[in-house]
Amino acid sequence: MFQPIEAKLIIEKDGFQLHNVSLSYEALSSLASCSPDSDASTDLFATLSQHPSSSVRERIAYKENLNEDTVLALAVDPSVDVLRNLIRTSAFRRYITDDLLIQIIGRDVEAACFIAENLELLENIDRHNILRLLVLSDDPAIVAAVAGNTSTPKKILKELLRHPDVDVVDRAKQNIDK
Repeated sequence: MFQPIEAKLIIEKDGFQLHNVSLSYEALSSLASCSPDSDASTDLFATLSQHPSSSVRERIAYKENLNEDTVLALAVDPSVDVLRNLIRTSAFRRYITDDLLIQIIGRDVEAACFIAENLELLENIDRHNILRLLVLSDDPAIVAAVAGNTSTPKKILKELLRHPDVDVVDRAKQNIDK
């Protein structure tokens, strides 16, 4: 999945190369953090998203100017830190698919909670099916996140009033009363 990437810093003066230094994964991680989050960096981000170092990929995952292929590749990254950065971006909201979203929800509770709290922001997904999946979760933290989302339909909130966990019920009550 990940490819070895050799990165170098080349310094020239008056057309002459003065330095040619190989960069470590830590240097690339810093470069990823400092690179401007602009359209001009999209190709660089795509390349660095394939780096074997999860710290480099983590820095790329929080960028907004990612292309669709980069988002979809990072969505299945083995590092949950990469995933947790990615789900907070507008690029993720634009390009995520139902199938990948279902995988993410099943893979990481913190990511699932964030998705449940912000479901209305996701584009091009079947919100009804994803909401049903979240409500049926065995983890009460995920269901509580649904109950606390002000965009959760009142019908779902009323169903959650019968949930066995008191925190879920309390959040549903508070949200109904808003």
